Amino acid sequence: MQDDCDCGDDTCAVCDQPESFCSCPRCHICGEEGYYYLTPGRLLQQVDTLGIEYDNWSPRPVVVYSNFEEHYLFAIRKPFIIYQDIKNKIKSVLESQLDVLRSSRLYKGIIKSINTVKFLRELEHEASHTNVTTKNGVRKMLTELVKLPADGQSMVLSFDCEGDNLGRNGTTCYLQIRDNVAERIYLVDLLTLGQKAWSTPAQGSATTLQDIFQNPKLVKLIFDVRSDSDALYNHYGIKLAGVLDVQYLKMLCYRYYCDRRPGYNRTMIDSDCLDNDQETEFARYKQYPFGRDYSRFMDRPLPPILKLYAVNDVRFLHVLAAHLKEHLTAKGLDFAYEWTDKEIKWTWEEDYYEDHYPTDDDPYARACTKDSFSRCWKERINTT
Repeated sequence: MQDDCDCGDDTCAVCDQPESFCSCPRCHICGEEGYYYLTPGRLLQQVDTLGIEYDNWSPRPVVVYSNFEEHYLFAIRKPFIIYQDIKNKIKSVLESQLDVLRSSRLYKGIIKSINTVKFLRELEHEASHTNVTTKNGVRKMLTELVKLPADGQSMVLSFDCEGDNLGRNGTTCYLQIRDNVAERIYLVDLLTLGQKAWSTPAQGSATTLQDIFQNPKLVKLIFDVRSDSDALYNHYGIKLAGVLDVQYLKMLCYRYYCDRRPGYNRTMIDSDCLDNDQETEFARYKQYPFGRDYSRFMDRPLPPILKLYAVNDVRFLHVLAAHLKEHLTAKGLDFAYEWTDKEIKWTWEEDYYEDHYPTDDDPYARACTKDSFSRCWKERINTT
């Protein structure tokens, strides 16, 4: 199916029914097989005898996704807004159509590059991570982290937070952590655990997650630390230390001053640091399957596709950091650590809010005036 299909037909090419009531496993515009659309109208036709209210339906098209265990309804504007009884009825409707779904591609900007439902399930398995939702889970995670590395290799953690309006005025829902030794990824449920996530010690050790994140000798990577530091400090009293903001690494690679900060997705793709499979996988789960509605991270249980989105934020961050470091001198790397530390401390101030800094306190603006930044690029960029 082509996005710009211009056949102009608003009825199904197979059954000649109006688009909103067609249930054929074909594109309702050009009739090509391999697509399964389910608009609110079609679902209403199938389950309209149930007496269910549909107050939260989006008028935009929706797609049904099955991982053979659970069934989720993806709406472009309001994803995952499903009543439990609707979800159960969808399951019974779909059980007779699994053969179609197994070979169907999911489209329409929700999960654009997923080829089949089976492929998505396999990728979900490959993106292995550990859900940490209890004190015992925190204790086990810390025990695994504390005993690493055994061979003297320096451990580096990548981390990121997800939440609704992430920051001091929002809700922090998840903390993602990846270690570079065992290459494990942990998805810590901060919404459920609260302060227990930070105060629970490892088995046979007094080390807590707070100790790890406040340890200046343990390097921790993140892309754009501002809202994460703001949230962790104001909600849990965490004073981040030993953090390297990979966004600063990218900014320092510029020869000329740029007053707009680079985004994570574009930086990852443009840096050309991933192989083809990694780049495809990274791009697949950065399509905002929740419609940029970050309140969806408050849902419990968290839908698998959102877990994959969260895990993807830390999965390849170490690769990007290593790639960007190669382009910087030792002085350039020192700049990045210095600016990250100053920015973190700025988020602790009462009058802080993102994207607003007094000119004399903003480490980037102070060190990177247009003239000075352009003149001293050889000091920070490795030209060999």
